[in-house]
This record gives sequence, C-alpha cells and structure tokens, in this order.
Amino acid sequence: MVKFLKIVAFLFMLFLIGKFSGSGAPPVTAELVAAEAAKRVSFPVDLGDGFRLDSIHASGNTVVSTVTLLDVAAGPADPALQQVLESASRSDICRELGASKGVYTKAGLRLAKRYLNSAGGEITMVTVDPGSCS
Repeated sequence: MVKFLKIVAFLFMLFLIGKFSGSGAPPVTAELVAAEAAKRVSFPVDLGDGFRLDSIHASGNTVVSTVTLLDVAAGPADPALQQVLESASRSDICRELGASKGVYTKAGLRLAKRYLNSAGGEITMVTVDPGSCS
C-alpha cells in the first residue's frame, strides 16, 4: 500500500509542479493528470502485499486511482475493511499531496481511490477534496 501511495504521489507532484506551476502554464485538469500518469506508468502495477494498481483515470474533475485487493474474495464488502480503507486513504491522500495541494485546490480537482475485490466488485471508493486537507 505504501508503494502505491508513493508512486501516485510522485507522479502527481512531478506532473503538477513541473508542468503547471508557471505563470503561462495551461490549466490543470483531471484528464491531463490521468494522461500524464498513463505516460509514466504501465498498468497494471503490482504493488505487493496483495494490492494492484489497475488504472488512474479522470472522472469529471476527479482523478481516480483504481486498486484491486487481490486477496479479497468476491462477495459483500466487509464493513471493517471499508472503514480501514476509507480512513487510511483520506489521511494518506492529504499527507502525500504535499506541495501539489495548492495546484489541485486552485484547479478544483479532487482525488479518489476506488478499491475492488479480486472479482472486480467495488469494496469502497474514497473521494477527497484537497482543500479539506489540513
């Protein structure tokens, strides 16, 4: 999981700070962030510990990272697992945004992590507005 967060944070920071922090820079969009991730990473990415990063894509003004939990079987989502994923994702997104937080906030973008079980069923989706991060 930590490897996943570092990969995503690294991509976002490089992309946003390098391309969109100058005065004549084009506006940041979820589509541009997702396209840059696709250029830099060959999906799917085995993250270890039973996690696989399947994609990073845009959905409106939200950048969505889709992660499959390979060790979680099909069926109803475990509420305890949902709660752990939601809590960890919110704090990790806020921590990993770092220097990119202002760029995302100014552009009105949100970040989301969508978690799937091994059969492709959704476990939970966590969406964070960077402006809500302290």
